[in-house]
Amino acid sequence: MGAIEDRLSLAYNRTKPGEPKVYGGRNGASRIMRDGHDDVVIEAYDWFYTSRDSIEKDRARHLEAATSDDVRAEVEQCFTARLTDWDRQERACRRAIPKALREAKRNLKRAHKAWTKAELAIINFRPTCQQDAIDLLVYAGRDEARGVFFTPDDAELKHLMRNVAVALVTLTAN
Repeated sequence: MGAIEDRLSLAYNRTKPGEPKVYGGRNGASRIMRDGHDDVVIEAYDWFYTSRDSIEKDRARHLEAATSDDVRAEVEQCFTARLTDWDRQERACRRAIPKALREAKRNLKRAHKAWTKAELAIINFRPTCQQDAIDLLVYAGRDEARGVFFTPDDAELKHLMRNVAVALVTLTAN
């Protein structure tokens, strides 16, 4: 399952469109002057927003600095257009993901959920007979096979062992 998703992701990553970027403005030329050295001139350049969050933060900053209702309306109009452009580009990027890759990602997510459910079933299992308790102890204490399947962490292992202890106390009391 994971191999299919990996193969499709690698193929997609070679051809995928760039991440969204929205025009933010133009920085003016700059000159750096130092004694005894030639001046360094930095040409004017365009800059772009590379996240929706940065557009929203910049919008809030500009609105806070606005001194009149007309300026606020202008800021709102400008940033509404930028956010709309961002959303449009983001949708285009999502649509560019091949159907097979989306399906493979969904299948991988389902497999991970099923695996997690199975792990929780093992951790929360309450033995109903001595043989189940023994099997669970053998499973929890295995050494060489660790990592082949599910290996509980310390907290999960303690929970599992408490369930075995409760079961053994209950079974031997009867």
